[in-house]
Amino acid sequence: MFALGVQSMNYGDFSGMDQTGTITDDFSANETALVLSHSRQISIFKLGVSAKYIQGAIESYRSSALGFDIGGSFIHPERELVVSLLFKNLGFVMSDYSATSSESLPTDLQVGVTFKPDHMPFRFTFTGYNLMNTGAAYYDASLSVNEEAPGSIDKFFRHVNFGAELLLGPNFNLRVGYNHLIRKELRIEEKAGFVGLSLGFMAKIKAFELAYSLSSHHVDGAKSYFTLSSNLNRLFKKKSII
Repeated sequence: MFALGVQSMNYGDFSGMDQTGTITDDFSANETALVLSHSRQISIFKLGVSAKYIQGAIESYRSSALGFDIGGSFIHPERELVVSLLFKNLGFVMSDYSATSSESLPTDLQVGVTFKPDHMPFRFTFTGYNLMNTGAAYYDASLSVNEEAPGSIDKFFRHVNFGAELLLGPNFNLRVGYNHLIRKELRIEEKAGFVGLSLGFMAKIKAFELAYSLSSHHVDGAKSYFTLSSNLNRLFKKKSII
Protein backbone atom coordinates (compact mmCIF):
# COMPACT_ATOMS: atom_id res chain seq x y z
CA MET A 1 0.00 0.00 0.00
CA PHE A 2 1.30 3.45 -0.96
CA ALA A 3 0.08 6.90 0.00
CA LEU A 4 1.00 10.40 -1.12
CA GLY A 5 -0.01 13.44 0.91
CA VAL A 6 0.63 17.09 1.60
CA GLN A 7 0.49 18.70 5.05
CA SER A 8 0.40 22.48 5.21
CA MET A 9 0.22 24.96 8.08
CA ASN A 10 -0.21 28.69 7.51
CA TYR A 11 0.33 30.95 10.52
CA GLY A 12 -1.17 34.06 8.92
CA ASP A 13 0.19 37.56 8.49
CA PHE A 14 2.33 39.50 10.98
CA SER A 15 3.23 43.18 11.35
CA GLY A 16 6.95 43.68 10.79
CA MET A 17 9.01 46.03 12.99
CA ASP A 18 12.67 46.95 13.17
CA GLN A 19 14.83 47.12 16.32
CA THR A 20 13.44 50.57 17.22
CA GLY A 21 9.81 49.50 16.93
CA THR A 22 9.20 51.27 13.62
CA ILE A 23 6.61 49.40 11.57
CA THR A 24 7.98 47.86 8.36
CA ASP A 25 6.37 45.56 5.81
CA ASP A 26 3.96 42.80 6.84
CA PHE A 27 5.18 39.22 6.48
CA SER A 28 3.83 35.69 6.72
CA ALA A 29 4.98 32.30 8.01
CA ASN A 30 4.10 28.81 6.84
CA GLU A 31 5.28 25.22 6.82
CA THR A 32 4.65 22.47 4.27
CA ALA A 33 5.51 18.77 4.18
CA LEU A 34 5.33 16.47 1.15
CA VAL A 35 4.81 12.91 2.43
CA LEU A 36 5.29 9.57 0.66
CA SER A 37 4.28 6.48 2.66
CA HIS A 38 4.47 2.73 2.18
CA SER A 39 3.15 -0.09 4.35
CA ARG A 40 3.18 -3.86 4.14
CA GLN A 41 1.75 -6.67 6.23
CA ILE A 42 3.97 -9.67 6.90
CA SER A 43 2.15 -12.41 8.77
CA ILE A 44 1.01 -10.90 12.10
CA PHE A 45 3.12 -7.76 11.68
CA LYS A 46 2.30 -4.59 9.78
CA LEU A 47 5.27 -2.35 8.93
CA GLY A 48 5.30 1.15 7.51
CA VAL A 49 7.58 4.06 6.63
CA SER A 50 6.93 7.66 5.60
CA ALA A 51 9.46 9.94 3.93
CA LYS A 52 8.83 13.67 4.41
CA TYR A 53 10.34 16.64 2.63
CA ILE A 54 9.64 19.60 4.93
CA GLN A 55 9.96 23.27 4.10
CA GLY A 56 9.37 26.29 6.34
CA ALA A 57 9.25 30.00 5.59
CA ILE A 58 9.31 33.02 7.93
CA GLU A 59 9.42 36.35 6.11
CA SER A 60 12.41 36.06 3.73
CA TYR A 61 14.02 33.18 5.66
CA ARG A 62 13.72 29.59 4.44
CA SER A 63 14.46 26.20 5.97
CA SER A 64 14.18 22.62 4.68
CA ALA A 65 14.57 19.16 6.18
CA LEU A 66 14.22 15.48 5.34
CA GLY A 67 12.45 13.30 7.89
CA PHE A 68 11.26 9.73 8.25
CA ASP A 69 8.54 8.06 10.31
CA ILE A 70 9.21 4.34 10.84
CA GLY A 71 6.78 2.11 12.68
CA GLY A 72 5.35 -1.35 13.08
CA SER A 73 2.40 -3.12 14.69
CA PHE A 74 1.89 -6.58 16.12
CA ILE A 75 -1.65 -7.84 15.42
CA HIS A 76 -2.78 -10.75 17.55
CA PRO A 77 -4.12 -13.52 15.28
CA GLU A 78 -6.98 -14.54 17.57
CA ARG A 79 -7.77 -11.68 19.94
CA GLU A 80 -8.47 -7.97 19.44
CA LEU A 81 -5.01 -6.82 20.49
CA VAL A 82 -2.63 -4.51 18.61
CA VAL A 83 0.73 -3.29 19.93
CA SER A 84 2.58 -0.59 17.97
CA LEU A 85 5.98 1.11 18.02
CA LEU A 86 6.73 4.32 16.10
CA PHE A 87 9.79 6.50 15.60
CA LYS A 88 8.76 9.95 14.34
CA ASN A 89 10.84 12.61 12.63
CA LEU A 90 14.08 10.72 12.23
CA GLY A 91 16.19 12.80 9.88
CA PHE A 92 18.19 15.96 9.48
CA VAL A 93 17.93 19.64 8.57
CA MET A 94 19.11 20.30 5.02
CA SER A 95 19.16 24.10 5.19
CA ASP A 96 18.52 26.28 8.25
CA TYR A 97 16.85 29.68 8.51
CA SER A 98 20.18 31.45 9.00
CA ALA A 99 23.88 30.76 9.45
CA THR A 100 23.51 31.16 13.23
CA SER A 101 20.50 28.83 13.57
CA SER A 102 20.99 25.33 14.93
CA GLU A 103 17.67 23.54 14.57
CA SER A 104 16.97 19.80 14.61
CA LEU A 105 13.91 17.68 13.94
CA PRO A 106 11.69 16.96 16.98
CA THR A 107 12.38 13.21 17.13
CA ASP A 108 9.74 11.29 19.06
CA LEU A 109 9.28 7.70 20.20
CA GLN A 110 5.71 6.45 20.63
CA VAL A 111 4.36 3.14 21.94
CA GLY A 112 0.70 2.22 21.78
CA VAL A 113 -1.61 -0.66 22.63
CA THR A 114 -5.25 -1.22 21.67
CA PHE A 115 -7.29 -4.09 23.10
CA LYS A 116 -10.86 -5.26 23.60
CA PRO A 117 -11.65 -7.34 26.70
CA ASP A 118 -13.58 -10.51 26.00
CA HIS A 119 -17.37 -10.32 26.35
CA MET A 120 -17.31 -6.52 26.82
CA PRO A 121 -18.55 -3.88 24.33
CA PHE A 122 -15.51 -1.67 24.94
CA ARG A 123 -12.19 -1.08 23.19
CA PHE A 124 -9.35 0.74 24.98
CA THR A 125 -6.26 2.51 23.64
CA PHE A 126 -3.19 3.76 25.52
CA THR A 127 -0.44 5.67 23.71
CA GLY A 128 2.86 6.81 25.20
CA TYR A 129 4.50 9.73 23.39
CA ASN A 130 7.41 12.15 23.85
CA LEU A 131 9.22 9.20 25.40
CA MET A 132 12.60 10.56 24.33
CA ASN A 133 11.89 13.88 26.03
CA THR A 134 11.44 13.17 29.73
CA GLY A 135 11.56 16.88 30.65
CA ALA A 136 8.54 17.86 28.57
CA ALA A 137 6.44 19.09 31.52
CA TYR A 138 6.17 22.88 31.53
CA TYR A 139 5.90 24.77 34.81
CA ASP A 140 6.40 28.46 35.60
CA ALA A 141 6.09 29.29 39.30
CA SER A 142 5.48 32.98 38.55
CA LEU A 143 2.44 32.14 36.40
CA SER A 144 1.07 29.23 38.45
CA VAL A 145 0.34 30.93 41.74
CA ASN A 146 -2.20 28.39 43.02
CA GLU A 147 -0.71 25.31 41.37
CA GLU A 148 2.07 23.09 42.65
CA ALA A 149 4.97 21.94 40.48
CA PRO A 150 4.15 18.67 38.67
CA GLY A 151 5.22 15.57 40.58
CA SER A 152 6.45 12.24 39.24
CA ILE A 153 2.97 10.80 38.65
CA ASP A 154 1.79 13.99 36.95
CA LYS A 155 4.86 14.00 34.67
CA PHE A 156 4.27 10.34 33.80
CA PHE A 157 0.69 10.91 32.67
CA ARG A 158 1.79 13.89 30.56
CA HIS A 159 3.32 11.28 28.26
CA VAL A 160 0.15 9.17 27.90
CA ASN A 161 -2.99 9.52 25.79
CA PHE A 162 -6.11 7.56 26.74
CA GLY A 163 -8.92 6.47 24.44
CA ALA A 164 -12.04 4.33 24.76
CA GLU A 165 -14.78 3.18 22.40
CA LEU A 166 -18.26 1.94 23.19
CA LEU A 167 -19.12 -0.63 20.51
CA LEU A 168 -22.85 -0.39 19.96
CA GLY A 169 -22.71 -2.65 16.91
CA PRO A 170 -20.54 -3.58 13.92
CA ASN A 171 -21.43 -0.31 12.20
CA PHE A 172 -21.54 2.26 15.00
CA ASN A 173 -19.49 3.22 18.06
CA LEU A 174 -18.98 6.14 20.43
CA ARG A 175 -15.49 7.44 21.27
CA VAL A 176 -13.85 9.44 24.05
CA GLY A 177 -10.23 10.52 24.55
CA TYR A 178 -8.17 12.32 27.17
CA ASN A 179 -4.79 14.09 26.91
CA HIS A 180 -3.35 14.96 30.33
CA LEU A 181 -0.59 17.17 28.91
CA ILE A 182 -3.06 19.42 27.10
CA ARG A 183 -5.33 19.46 30.15
CA LYS A 184 -2.56 20.68 32.45
CA GLU A 185 -0.80 23.14 30.17
CA LEU A 186 -3.56 24.76 28.11
CA ARG A 187 -6.29 25.24 30.68
CA ILE A 188 -6.68 28.49 32.60
CA GLU A 189 -6.80 28.61 36.39
CA GLU A 190 -10.26 30.21 36.49
CA LYS A 191 -11.89 27.58 34.27
CA ALA A 192 -10.73 24.26 32.86
CA GLY A 193 -13.83 23.25 30.90
CA PHE A 194 -13.36 20.30 28.57
CA VAL A 195 -9.71 21.09 27.78
CA GLY A 196 -7.84 17.88 26.95
CA LEU A 197 -11.02 15.90 26.23
CA SER A 198 -12.31 14.70 22.89
CA LEU A 199 -15.63 13.10 21.97
CA GLY A 200 -16.79 11.46 18.76
CA PHE A 201 -18.45 8.62 16.91
CA MET A 202 -17.94 6.32 13.94
CA ALA A 203 -20.69 5.11 11.61
CA LYS A 204 -20.42 2.73 8.65
CA ILE A 205 -22.96 3.34 5.89
CA LYS A 206 -22.71 0.75 3.12
CA ALA A 207 -19.22 1.13 1.60
CA PHE A 208 -18.38 4.32 3.49
CA GLU A 209 -17.11 5.04 6.99
CA LEU A 210 -17.93 8.40 8.58
CA ALA A 211 -16.05 9.56 11.68
CA TYR A 212 -16.59 12.75 13.68
CA SER A 213 -14.69 14.08 16.69
CA LEU A 214 -14.88 17.22 18.82
CA SER A 215 -11.60 18.14 20.52
CA SER A 216 -11.04 20.93 23.04
CA HIS A 217 -7.61 22.55 23.47
CA HIS A 218 -8.84 25.71 25.21
CA VAL A 219 -11.96 26.93 27.01
CA ASP A 220 -12.38 29.53 24.25
CA GLY A 221 -13.63 26.85 21.86
CA ALA A 222 -13.29 23.36 20.39
CA LYS A 223 -12.43 21.98 16.96
CA SER A 224 -14.50 19.58 14.90
CA TYR A 225 -12.99 16.93 12.64
CA PHE A 226 -14.83 14.98 9.93
CA THR A 227 -13.36 11.94 8.18
CA LEU A 228 -15.00 10.11 5.28
CA SER A 229 -13.22 6.98 4.05
CA SER A 230 -13.91 4.00 1.81
CA ASN A 231 -12.14 0.96 0.44
CA LEU A 232 -12.00 1.68 -3.29
CA ASN A 233 -11.58 -2.01 -4.15
CA ARG A 234 -14.79 -2.79 -2.31
CA LEU A 235 -16.55 0.23 -3.79
CA PHE A 236 -15.82 -0.49 -7.45
CA LYS A 237 -15.31 -4.27 -7.44
CA LYS A 238 -17.88 -6.00 -9.59
CA LYS A 239 -19.85 -8.77 -7.94
CA SER A 240 -19.33 -12.18 -9.44
CA ILE A 241 -22.43 -13.89 -10.83
CA ILE A 242 -20.87 -17.34 -10.56
